[in-house]
Amino acid sequence: MRNDRVNANEYSTCSYAAAPDSANPQPYPGAVFPAASVRRSGKLVPRLIVFIIVIIVLLILLQSLLFRVNTVYIIGNDTVAAEHIVALSGLTKGDSIVSLSADTIRKKLESDHWITLIDMYKQYPGTVYLVVDEREVVAVLQYLGIEYTLDIDGMVMAEYPDMDYDGDGIPVVYGFDIGSATVGQELSVSNSAQLTAYSAIVTELSIQRYTDQIKSINVNSISSLSLQTVNGITVELGNSDYMRAKIGAMRTDIAYLQQLGEASGVLDVTMPEDGKFKRE
Repeated sequence: MRNDRVNANEYSTCSYAAAPDSANPQPYPGAVFPAASVRRSGKLVPRLIVFIIVIIVLLILLQSLLFRVNTVYIIGNDTVAAEHIVALSGLTKGDSIVSLSADTIRKKLESDHWITLIDMYKQYPGTVYLVVDEREVVAVLQYLGIEYTLDIDGMVMAEYPDMDYDGDGIPVVYGFDIGSATVGQELSVSNSAQLTAYSAIVTELSIQRYTDQIKSINVNSISSLSLQTVNGITVELGNSDYMRAKIGAMRTDIAYLQQLGEASGVLDVTMPEDGKFKRE
């Protein structure tokens, strides 16, 4: 039987374009729009730059208004007045504490060779601590008819043209091959190893509190360093190695020799664990 009913969903005879490949979808012509993230970033970057600039300006203003030097404390001075050290440092009330440099202050303090800057600490908003050290005289040098006092590093501290330095308990050092001696400068010697050896000896004498028992130090030969005690005993040290052990052995051995009544002779501590004494 013929079916005369018309199908409402009857397909048209017109043709359609093939469906796009689902694995490789292609955009429809005229349907390209800027990505949302691109639109947002275009506005975000300028805002971020403005925010950073505002923060920087605020920090600069805070530094200029709040972080200013108000108080300076000097730590470590003994004989040099704190007011003198502050004046040399160049620090004044109202200076920016943020921009302070320890190296800059150290250079300014070098104008007084008795003082050295160990460190600088800042306590915000306005307090500065300067930790200093005062050089000490540990030896006397006689050169061209003048007496010179030296510190541990060989810095020339003062000169006495009349040879009238009256420091008690300060040993005289001999044997330097001297080029020049200028107050406020390190002693100029042709053999720097002599200064190294000298520094090793006087440092240990100071640490072990034995400087006042030494009459003289001889650094003429860096492989045969020697000391003369106030009691007349010569101490052979050898080179500058193991100086702490050598000075320690010297102290122990001399204390024992004094108990035995020995007042002169040669004590060899080049091998500190096996000191040898020879009577003269």
